[in-house]
Amino acid sequence: MPRHLIWWLIAITALPYACRRKQHTENEIIFRDWYIVKPVAAVSASVAYGSIENTGRTPHLLTAAQLDCADKTLLHETLETAGRISMVHRESIPLPGGEETLFEPAHKHLMISGLKTGIDQCEIAFTIDGKPMRFKIPVKEREK
Repeated sequence: MPRHLIWWLIAITALPYACRRKQHTENEIIFRDWYIVKPVAAVSASVAYGSIENTGRTPHLLTAAQLDCADKTLLHETLETAGRISMVHRESIPLPGGEETLFEPAHKHLMISGLKTGIDQCEIAFTIDGKPMRFKIPVKEREK
C-alpha cells in the first residue's frame, strides 16, 4: 500500500477524535463535548450530553451532577428490558480506568428540570469520588 494512502487513512480515522472538544481536565479525568439541549418552547426540562474519559488505571465513581442554572439534575440511563424501553435514575455511574463513558441520546444522560430560560451557558459540577469538578457548558440545539 502506498505510504501516502496509509497516512490519509490514519488522518481520516483520527478526524472524529481530533474534532472532539476537550472542555475540562482534572487529574486523570477528561470532560469532552458537554452541552445542554436547548428546550423547546416554554418547557423547563431538558437533557445534557457529553463524555467523561478516565485516562488512569484506577476506576472512579460519578455520584452526582448539578447545574447552577437548573433546579435539579439527575443521572439517568435509557434501558431496554423485554422489549420495553424505560428511563432509569442512577445513583452512580462507574468510570472504569482507561475508558470513556458516553452520555448520549437513548443511553446515559443527565436529566434536567427547572432549567432557567434565556441562558446560553451555565456551570456544571460533577461529583466524582466525592470531589466536585466544575466547568462551564453551553446550551444549544441538539447535535445530530
